[in-house]
Amino acid sequence: MNVLFRLDKSLEGFENINATKNFFRDIIPTTCENYFYHTQHMRQIRKEDIIYFAYDKKIIAIATYDGEQIENPDYDEKFKIGHKISNININITSREIDSNIFKGRAVEYIKTPEQEQEIQRVLS
Repeated sequence: MNVLFRLDKSLEGFENINATKNFFRDIIPTTCENYFYHTQHMRQIRKEDIIYFAYDKKIIAIATYDGEQIENPDYDEKFKIGHKISNININITSREIDSNIFKGRAVEYIKTPEQEQEIQRVLS
């Protein structure tokens, strides 16, 4: 199931749009070996599903989930669950995500046709 993941602007690496682009373009592929670290396992996502990363109500990156989740004890205790991603594309849209369709949770699985249409609207 595809997922919309909201990035926390208060975290290191996500202070602004340029830092966030750099994170997806340079840090994840080199330093993190294509793992995106989060506080918990995303249990409903399956291999080949799409993760849409949102920053300040805009989709800033899109990636394919490779089906692998690991726990890395060397990472910050809060962010030790790694989700392997590939096909990372930086995508800054001017359209904002409608908060009536996506309610603002950090991780929102795209379950309805209305949510899917909203993602496509934002990306078009």
